[in-house]
Amino acid sequence: MRILKPTLIGTGVGFGVGVIVFLVVVLTSFGPSENAFFVQLVFPFAADTNRTSNAWVILSLLFLQYPLYGALMGIASNSKRHRTVILLALLALIIGGHNAAVRSARHADAMWVASQGGE
Repeated sequence: MRILKPTLIGTGVGFGVGVIVFLVVVLTSFGPSENAFFVQLVFPFAADTNRTSNAWVILSLLFLQYPLYGALMGIASNSKRHRTVILLALLALIIGGHNAAVRSARHADAMWVASQGGE
């Protein structure tokens, strides 16, 4: 029970952050200056999927990313021993994995643009 409450709080906060970021992405991506860079930056796992993937796969990746980050941070913040070290290590892993996914999404987008004739 001690781990459930921080996990649920982290998941809720992560979901709230994810929804806010999703709304910002929608507002910035669909307009006069359409640019996929911001989408690739904040939702790299969804942006890295194949363009012909099922929409439910992409939406699930969109809405699960930040709640999972929040749940991991909630679990890590619950341990009393070496709390700061665990949180910093987990944050470094999340940032490193996120950065790798951003690079992969940008590479996949560049390959897709090249296959379309460099539009």
